[in-house]
Amino acid sequence: MYLTFHAEYFHSDGARWDAATIKWGGTRYPNPLEVDPSEIENLYFRMDGHKIFKFGVLSLGESIDELLKRSGLDPGDVDLVIPHQPNLRMLEFAMRRSRIPREKFFIDLEEFGNAASASVAMALADADQAGRLKRGNRVILVGFGAGLSGGRAPARMVRADQCACTFLDLVLR
Repeated sequence: MYLTFHAEYFHSDGARWDAATIKWGGTRYPNPLEVDPSEIENLYFRMDGHKIFKFGVLSLGESIDELLKRSGLDPGDVDLVIPHQPNLRMLEFAMRRSRIPREKFFIDLEEFGNAASASVAMALADADQAGRLKRGNRVILVGFGAGLSGGRAPARMVRADQCACTFLDLVLR
């Protein structure tokens, strides 16, 4: 399977850096044994689930709309959307807000759960194995996560045995 990308959209929201972070560590406090015990929680990972949930729900719909605008496509032109698979509740809320029908989203959370940044690639492979991907399909890949960043790309499916291009040609276009 090869993908040719027609537009992409990446963004990051540094204003919400504290939504998922480890406050201390690294070069600032490299040795946890030197931290005052009353401040040890600053070395632990913290996540504001509400902020992350809200970002995920809003980001998915807004980013798909921006991507459609940049690529000149309408929601009806999209054959499949493969989103990051954080949890079903977040995806259900996001899909309700989307202008793309729910049946065009590929969800396979029951198979692997939240596999972080690998979830889009894993779902893409699963969609292919399930026969949901066909040559010429317009597919939106959408991910969001750590640092409240996200990326989306619509791709057109091209099978290696049905394409006169080499992989290098596809990468360079």
